[in-house]
Amino acid sequence: MAYLQKRLKVINIEKDRVTQIFDSWTAEAMYFHDASGNVAELIVRYDLDNDSNEEFTINSIININKIGLGSSKSEQLNEQSESELGSIFWKGDKIRFGTNGSQEGLFLLPNYQYKTLWFPTKVKVAASPIKAIIEQNMKKYKLIFENEKLKISAI
Repeated sequence: MAYLQKRLKVINIEKDRVTQIFDSWTAEAMYFHDASGNVAELIVRYDLDNDSNEEFTINSIININKIGLGSSKSEQLNEQSESELGSIFWKGDKIRFGTNGSQEGLFLLPNYQYKTLWFPTKVKVAASPIKAIIEQNMKKYKLIFENEKLKISAI
C-alpha cells in the first residue's frame, strides 16, 4: 500500500478507507486510475503461496491478475474461454458478473446491462477493446477483444 500511495492517487472506497477485503476471494485490493483513465487494481491473494520478506518494489508485482471484458454477452464469453482456453468459470454469476480463470489470472465478465459501474468508481462498464498475450495451461495465446467479440489464437 505504501509503495502505491507514494506514486499515485489511490481511489478512496469509503471516506478514508482505501482497501477492500473480499472474504470469498481471500483477497484484499486497492484501486487507482492508470494513465489512460482505466480503473486498475493492486490485489493480494492470500491463498497463493508467494509471500516475500523483501522490500516491495515494482519487481514484486507478479502479473496482471484480471482483465475486464465488459459485454452484453458475458455468458457467451465465459463459454468461449472454457472451450478455446480450457479455463473454467470461477466465481460470480454468468449473467450479471462472473469470473473465468483462477486466482493466478482471471477474466472479469461484467454484463453492462446489469452491472453498470466498475467498483469502486463511477466509471461505466463498457466493451472496451483489449489486446493481450496470455498464458493458460502452459500455452500462450493472443487475445483481441473488439466490438464485444473475443478472438483467441494460439501462439
